[in-house]
Amino acid sequence: MYKIYLLLLFIFLSGCRKDDKISSIELNHDTEVVNQLLSSHQDSLHIIGNAYFFGDSITQGTGADPDKSWVSLVSKFTGLTGANLGIGGTTLEKYINGIDQPSSMYERAATEIPVKQGGDKFLFLAYGVNDINILAQDLTTENFISDYQYILSVAFKKGWKPQEIVILNTYYYSLDTYFNTNISINKDRQVSFNTAIENVAVKNGSHFIDIYTFMYNNGKDALLGADNLHPNELGYAVIAREVEESLRNY
Repeated sequence: MYKIYLLLLFIFLSGCRKDDKISSIELNHDTEVVNQLLSSHQDSLHIIGNAYFFGDSITQGTGADPDKSWVSLVSKFTGLTGANLGIGGTTLEKYINGIDQPSSMYERAATEIPVKQGGDKFLFLAYGVNDINILAQDLTTENFISDYQYILSVAFKKGWKPQEIVILNTYYYSLDTYFNTNISINKDRQVSFNTAIENVAVKNGSHFIDIYTFMYNNGKDALLGADNLHPNELGYAVIAREVEESLRNY
């Protein structure tokens, strides 16, 4: 068993490099293994300052202990003081079938994005999964881009520079199983939203992280919990490592 743990540790640490891949066959979801993988990381960043993480249930950390959400792990790995502002089930877009969504990021932007202070380092935005999943007349890529641009404009007015805003595209999840009752939701819809997210980030000069591709190439379904949507503990750890690596090379 000890040799297996050493093998898993080697695979995981190697998988943190973008050129390597974590095999879904070799991964194990045992909590003890995950804890060993997390505690083994020594070469952490040392960023002094605050980070604000806005997003949905995966940002919130649904399915994981609070100290093992990807937000908590990024804070641990980097030294940032992270504020987890994720709210489960929320969209980025303002309307669903013409009804205003008070918890949408569009509505939260004006009151909840903080005015940037001297100790603030990063503003994270991670949205799109619920905008894709809910089949509503308002939830289109065109409206998504427009609403995202508004949110970024609010952040800029509050003193955040484009390069201080980190934008993640949608996480990897299993379309075939999670959306098996919503046959209209398909790969093309997710691709179109991910393309929109990247385009918004690039257009505004913000830092873009392609978390979908990293998860797809480094574990895929082995990173998902029982509902095939939310990550398991290993999935959250993989997300955190890629975010940390992206900040390291930024």
